[in-house]
Amino acid sequence: MKEFITSKFDEDLWNRTIEHYKPLKNKKDYIDKTNPKVVIKVSNKPPLIKNTQTTVSNFTYQDMKKIRRNKVFVEKTLDLHGYYEKEAFEVFKNFISSAYHNNMKLVLVITGKGKTSNTSTYGGVLKNAFLKWAISDECSPYIVSYNESLPCDGGNGAYYIYLRRKK
Repeated sequence: MKEFITSKFDEDLWNRTIEHYKPLKNKKDYIDKTNPKVVIKVSNKPPLIKNTQTTVSNFTYQDMKKIRRNKVFVEKTLDLHGYYEKEAFEVFKNFISSAYHNNMKLVLVITGKGKTSNTSTYGGVLKNAFLKWAISDECSPYIVSYNESLPCDGGNGAYYIYLRRKK
């Protein structure tokens, strides 16, 4: 083992640091790292999502890589600029439904970035509403996953949506 040459300053600093600490008295006080105690909590609550077929998630890295390399193309685009929230939701539902029934795989929804206000630090009304719409009961059966788009397609003011395959 190498010996380190320490300065007087380092020794004084070390001694001042350890002067208030007391050594452990029993071996029981030491933590046994080879056999840690594992506590598993079991919940009696039912899972929040009953049907896994309608869960919506974000894209994987591979999904975004396919889009970036033009292996998957946006088949249809919806621009929600100028719509009020209720109108936009109806248009969005119809758009997703028709894209699903036409066997489309990837669509783009442009919500706009919106203005940051005192009540919302995330963005505009439609942008916040989109996140609720994507997991709503009306739309989630058609959507596999969604993610913010690449800068060339609108950046954080637009979303890619992967749709389920029609059975």
